[in-house]
Amino acid sequence: MKRNHGRPLSVVRILLFIALWIGVLTLLRRRYVFTAPDESILRIGIENPGTQIELVEPVSDVQPNPRVISVRTTTTRFDLRSLVQLRGLVHINDAATALRFVRLRTSRDYCYSWRTRSTPQEIVSFHQCALPEFNDTGSAKTRWESGTYGVLSDAAYRIGRFEPPKVTPARGAYRIVRWVCIYSPPEGIAVEQWEERVTTEGGYHRTVLRRLPPPKLPDTRWYIYGLH
Repeated sequence: MKRNHGRPLSVVRILLFIALWIGVLTLLRRRYVFTAPDESILRIGIENPGTQIELVEPVSDVQPNPRVISVRTTTTRFDLRSLVQLRGLVHINDAATALRFVRLRTSRDYCYSWRTRSTPQEIVSFHQCALPEFNDTGSAKTRWESGTYGVLSDAAYRIGRFEPPKVTPARGAYRIVRWVCIYSPPEGIAVEQWEERVTTEGGYHRTVLRRLPPPKLPDTRWYIYGLH
């Protein structure tokens, strides 16, 4: 009677395979805890097929610990640190999608997710917060005080001589000029006028046209909540 020597070997291989996957999953969980798919996926509307932008929640004993913007493609995953990283993963069809693209960096919804020392926020007025074309600034979800997260009262916006973003075609790309406030939490440290150029495949370049101290405006304090 022949003995079956293959079965024990197969069991050992299966156990080794399971142990390997447990190790891989453990390493992944040390870095990320994925939120529910319906809550974590950012549907911006400019992603190429196979590209998904998500919010992931790092595992850390330090609280509060904001979610990180992560990009997943069919071949890789990486944390988003700059809009430059999205080149080739998005499509910019018109002025509206170009503006939506650059506002990902300054949206109040994700301002703590970029893990940078300074926090840029597009300067908008109370009136603009109620307009659909300003929804992607993240301004319409709560009540604001003038100067917080770049949101100004209508009077302060007018006295400060700020203007809405201007988007114009420029040699196969789009040129966006807009005003932002730079915060080093909790205080605003500068007001800048940016010129941003976005190509159809998501190429990005930014130039600071003007940099000024935050102006003193009626009933306005330039501040943002810090993570402490």
